[in-house]
Amino acid sequence: MIELVDWLKKQYGFKQVEFINEAVILTDQGRKRIRSWSDSSLLDWHIKWRDNCIQTPLVLCDRMIRTKEEEASAKWRDQWITLHDELEEPYPQLGHEQAWGVLFGLMITNGIQTKGEQAVRRPADQKVEWKDDHWNPVLLNGLRPDIQTQMRKYHKEALDRRKKAKALSIKVSHIKKPVLDPIHTAKQARCIYDVLVWQGTNEQPESGYHSLRSFLMQWHKENGTNSLRDLIHSMGQTEGFNKDQALLLLQECLEPYEWASAANALMNNRSEREIEEKLTQMRLEWDAAKHLVVILARWIDEQKKVVI
Repeated sequence: MIELVDWLKKQYGFKQVEFINEAVILTDQGRKRIRSWSDSSLLDWHIKWRDNCIQTPLVLCDRMIRTKEEEASAKWRDQWITLHDELEEPYPQLGHEQAWGVLFGLMITNGIQTKGEQAVRRPADQKVEWKDDHWNPVLLNGLRPDIQTQMRKYHKEALDRRKKAKALSIKVSHIKKPVLDPIHTAKQARCIYDVLVWQGTNEQPESGYHSLRSFLMQWHKENGTNSLRDLIHSMGQTEGFNKDQALLLLQECLEPYEWASAANALMNNRSEREIEEKLTQMRLEWDAAKHLVVILARWIDEQKKVVI
């Protein structure tokens, strides 16, 4: 640790370095977050990503702090090290939809322009793995009648959503999906002087709107329909989020991912109590997805009217 402290002082010109924990240091220039990288191509992607997702005075990203040699990273043993300003104040959501919309619009604009020099992935989420050929209604026998009714109802709606999503996926197959740094939580947004500073990850980027879909659903749960509508509208005022990209997001929102957890609980012969718990959780996510689909569809219709 002492060796790393001396190395950081030499590379970045700090006079004082003290480790708060394994990932955060306190220096004479403030708190800094340390990230380590073993893949140089992934590091290069994230450097470009953070440098491009900026629109002053509303939105910044946690760019790599430059070394004394003006480099975005420095080699430490068998890996590369980057430093980032570590901010503690969270950025507010309600009433600040414009800045959030600009942020996501910038991400999409940058993501469309990404040439794919870094391999992309789709999140490995077990709960979205659902195949209807595994569906066996016989397993409903013995469950309470109300649970049976709900399972049949949502299964039918899930098939309908999947059918619509598949049809739309064919329609939008020619549209380039953005390559995005995964979006996990609103806590990634920090505030300094009323500016939104987004804390990126060091993960592989993903192709498409899977994580943004989850984020927008959570936004609706926490902030309501009007706020989500304002956020989508703000995204639509950016260069990247146009009608084509909205259709890609809509297709992702139509996928009945939330149904999978309840269906898999039934298929895996879980207890009635566990199936009921999955249903209760699923209904909340289902309603959030439905609201998001409605808002997106209305926004897309509005764009058609503007064009006409």
